[in-house]
Amino acid sequence: MNILVLLEHNSTSANYNIAIKIVDELMKNNNVFLGYWESYGSYYGCKYDGENNSFIVQNDCRDNFLRVLAEIKWTNFTDWMRLKYLLLHPKFLFLFLYDKIDSKVEHIKYKNKVERFIKDKKIDIVYGVANPYGIFKLLARLNFNKKYGIQLDPYTFNQSYGLRDIKVRFAVESKVLSNVNKIFTTNLIKEELIRHPYFECYSSKIEEIEFPLIETKLSTNNLNGEGIIKKKKKDEVVFIYAGNFYSTIRNANKLVLLFEKLPDNYFLYVAGNNCSEIRKYDEEIRDRVKILGQLTQDEVRKVYEEADFLISYNNLVKNQVPSKLFECVNTGKPFLNVCQLYDCPTLKYIEDYVMAYTVFTNNIDSQVDGIVKFVDEKKGIVCEKNEVIKKFEACTVEYVTKQIISHVQF
Repeated sequence: MNILVLLEHNSTSANYNIAIKIVDELMKNNNVFLGYWESYGSYYGCKYDGENNSFIVQNDCRDNFLRVLAEIKWTNFTDWMRLKYLLLHPKFLFLFLYDKIDSKVEHIKYKNKVERFIKDKKIDIVYGVANPYGIFKLLARLNFNKKYGIQLDPYTFNQSYGLRDIKVRFAVESKVLSNVNKIFTTNLIKEELIRHPYFECYSSKIEEIEFPLIETKLSTNNLNGEGIIKKKKKDEVVFIYAGNFYSTIRNANKLVLLFEKLPDNYFLYVAGNNCSEIRKYDEEIRDRVKILGQLTQDEVRKVYEEADFLISYNNLVKNQVPSKLFECVNTGKPFLNVCQLYDCPTLKYIEDYVMAYTVFTNNIDSQVDGIVKFVDEKKGIVCEKNEVIKKFEACTVEYVTKQIISHVQF
């Protein structure tokens, strides 16, 4: 089959890397083409750049405007604050009006570009991987009869967006569901959608999948030479958190509060594009907090190998599971599953998994002894790959890819 996959053009994005894992699996038995949706972020390392098997879907002058609005927290502004800002910044007022007036024209251009590609390459199936949700909007508009979406983050009920514009998101997601064959998404997202009368009628179009992040083969990195993590003393215990911080749903301060309670030979390494946020809070233990900055995927693999323990730091929301959890599981190494909610959605995944120790940030003092015991017992131990796969088979790329192919209707 000839398959077109529409995906984010950002190699640092979790959704991009999930999409590429699925693409690699689809390529074993199909011809796969990629349509990149440009988004702000780092574009280095994106796969398949040849003219014949990939192209850019979105490429217009609104990128800078949207980036600025994101930086000034536009979505949190009241209508009056938005108007005041635009009146004081005529350049952005022009771009704002351009965005509103010309957006339909631009979307038609994207749609026509993809439809020409579908015709030229005789595409049989189109998959869109969100986020960004603009990919789904484009998918829904395509004049094509085999359109499927893969969605691992909520849209209408995404708590990071707040309540502003929720009626608009209702309308948009409803339109998407009515114009695609199926959406493959997690149980968390499906249950939340079909509980609401607005989406209940689409339940037959929503198929459950798990996060396709567990690899069935041992991974190796391509980095040689000196290590990235530098231990100064033999008794140091190194923990690594390689992910982003957010002031609302994943604040760096809570990791600092945790490590302030832990022994002095426990060192926290953080990596990610905004990992320096931790410097706002770590003054008391700064000598035990090390910042690695933004790392490539290969470098992340290397620091995972070098660290004694990994950290999955979970969100302050009930309907999102960070991909970091599965990255930690995938290594087979012991890790702390740091939860901000007592009913954290990660708990069902690591139930009875001996390489994970759950820590609740709301009650750190009573858990220190348990953490120290876990560290003493698990340091240097790695779970066998076949045991990981046995427990998390539904989260393997192969399993999920078979699911999304088996539901294609011909």
